[in-house]
Amino acid sequence: MRVLPHAAPPRVLVLHGSLFDVRLSGKPVRCMTTTLAAMSGAEAAVFLLVAVGAIVVGLIVSFRRKDAPAAAARSLAVRLGGSFEDGGLFGEPQVSLTLGGRPAWIEYYRGVLNNFQSSWTRVVVGIRGVSPGSLHILQEGFGQAFLKIFGAQDLNVGDEDFDSRYVVRATPESLVTRVFRPEQRHRVIASAQRLRNLRNPTIDLDTNTLIVQVREYVGNERDLMELVKTAEEFLTYVLVASPPTGIEFGEVQAAGGGLCLVCGTALREALVRCENCKTPHHAECWNYMGRCSTYACKGRRTTA
Repeated sequence: MRVLPHAAPPRVLVLHGSLFDVRLSGKPVRCMTTTLAAMSGAEAAVFLLVAVGAIVVGLIVSFRRKDAPAAAARSLAVRLGGSFEDGGLFGEPQVSLTLGGRPAWIEYYRGVLNNFQSSWTRVVVGIRGVSPGSLHILQEGFGQAFLKIFGAQDLNVGDEDFDSRYVVRATPESLVTRVFRPEQRHRVIASAQRLRNLRNPTIDLDTNTLIVQVREYVGNERDLMELVKTAEEFLTYVLVASPPTGIEFGEVQAAGGGLCLVCGTALREALVRCENCKTPHHAECWNYMGRCSTYACKGRRTTA
């Protein structure tokens, strides 16, 4: 800190090399060097050490946050006869396994989606060729109540308590009747409610995948196994609800004016398109999924 001999006129900011010269009410004020170049060798070394230390601490914290989920995923992979990938230095762990004879994956994500910090854990099962349509089950909430004002679908399954707590969407609507048919309705409801203590659980079925997801980074094997059990059970319900042998559903293509692949309602205003494959989505549905709903696309960015 030092006093400049020639200060600038009042309320004028002047840059002198690495110094800021400010004069208020005709009186000079003290200024501080603000660049690394103005530091002595010892000061610069200390500054760099502090910066490097902060980076190292950040990396250690990040690795420790991933340790528990990675350990749980690794243990579950061994338990279920799957394979484990740790994701490397900056990636996320992943488990590949088989459920009901179908390829499946346990995936993690933690990062920024649509300018918001987000994380999720999900089980994805490939069901191409056996899906009877699309089905979406999620907990009732303010956002869903708001969407229903504008005509978003919410089908009843025949259980008053479940219908009051969950939103169910399907295309065709008859799929709900087949999945929640009386002889297995209580089992389907129990499967869906198994995840109620985790954050924002959702069950999503389309023509290619079954996804069971929670909006948190699951760090223990017990909760991870609950996700797998739910996916495995819903796979059974889906296979039972599939059309007779010889009928195979092709891939759904949504065009402007068609139906949203996520919620099954008409595509009108407030649409976004996947940057990769250009599939249209409702903006709310894209935010809900956190990605493109087209099979194998993996797009995470949108374009108008």
